[in-house]
Amino acid sequence: MEKVLKVGFGREKITPTMEVYISGGGNPKRLSTGILDDLYITCIALTDDKDNTVLVFTEDMQQVSSPFIDPGVEGVVAATGVAQENIVIAATHTHSAPGQHLGRNGIKEFQQIYTQGMIRAAVTAMADRTAATVSTGTTHAKGLVFVRHYLLENGTYAGSAYGDFKSAPIKGQAYEAKDIVQMIRFDREGKKPVLLMNLGAHATFNGNIKLTNISADFPGPTREYIESNSDCLVAYFLGAAGDQVPRSKFEAIDHGLDYIQYGQKLGQYVLDGQINMQQIPAGSLQLLRWTVTANANKNDMDRLAQAEEVYDAFLEGSYKLANPLVAKYGFVSPYEARAICIHSKQGQTRDVQLAALTFGDVAMTFGAFEMFGDTGVDIREKSPYPFTFIVSQSMATNDYIPAPIGFQLRCYEAYSSHYAPGTAERITDEYIRVLGEMKS
Repeated sequence: MEKVLKVGFGREKITPTMEVYISGGGNPKRLSTGILDDLYITCIALTDDKDNTVLVFTEDMQQVSSPFIDPGVEGVVAATGVAQENIVIAATHTHSAPGQHLGRNGIKEFQQIYTQGMIRAAVTAMADRTAATVSTGTTHAKGLVFVRHYLLENGTYAGSAYGDFKSAPIKGQAYEAKDIVQMIRFDREGKKPVLLMNLGAHATFNGNIKLTNISADFPGPTREYIESNSDCLVAYFLGAAGDQVPRSKFEAIDHGLDYIQYGQKLGQYVLDGQINMQQIPAGSLQLLRWTVTANANKNDMDRLAQAEEVYDAFLEGSYKLANPLVAKYGFVSPYEARAICIHSKQGQTRDVQLAALTFGDVAMTFGAFEMFGDTGVDIREKSPYPFTFIVSQSMATNDYIPAPIGFQLRCYEAYSSHYAPGTAERITDEYIRVLGEMKS
């Protein structure tokens, strides 16, 4: 007897109605003054032939943080009866949404809007469930994704947007971007199809340009474009984006597209790519969560005294006082010195949260971090499942997990990460080990 998977879709607006602290860019004084477009939280309800139900949320936020999300999760459990361990939450990673730091401006009040939106989206998705077939496919966002590590004209590398570009002009990106877009489509009986998609690129248009406006960034226009030009309902997820950004952000390289145009172009790639999607077996749901203990980043502790001097100057007078010391001691930026100071206060190990959801020939991996594009490719190629969909910025922490190339380039993501070199490889091995057990 063929396995039957039921799929429901719910989406609710969570746009703040009050002044709020905006997360992204590391600016604690960034307060909202306007709204470019609305924020949403989306719920996908999946129920298999054994009546197991999993709720997968994707929110227009920079990250997922507990205890901010806890009231929403508790409300969803009470309203739907779905167990807490069967609820997974991911963020689109827009840098123009309210933060989830409860002590900041307006966040407590916004939490109430978020909580009610989350509960309503879940209730709607549960009521919307109907039998569905599953199709998968990939396409490429050609020209839209850029690695934010650069090769300079003098043959050296600048490892991040915070690097020293004065020594030579930028020649190009340090290595090839991964522009893969993954798609899972549920074609439902008598209802609109539901499309899950991801892209490995930070949603940073408005976080860097329009600093005080609320916005879903390009994931919002991407959803709108696809839904306006097809019968699909769309849920956007962040892929392996730790080292990648929207290419059009850098005007010196690619003179720029507005975030709406960017979203529309990405949406068209997705529409074109759906032509070649292939139906695959559905199967029963399996969701596993586990924790891996990794070595903490204790690199450069021998430079702690220098780092503290730079960081103190940074706190006292920002770049003006810190930059001469940065040059004197050979740091990439004050942020590298800050990272060393922060890392000195952590233990020798740190936990990493992982999760995997499978149904039939499909696996979805969830990580509480931003992995590099290379790591995402590595997981997909080694996975025992025919189709493995990568989701970053999920569950309840936020950190970079750089691939080896990041540490080689001394890039921002590598020196700021709380995790030591080798963690990306460890995470890949863990995903493949657990997926192998789930497959068997």
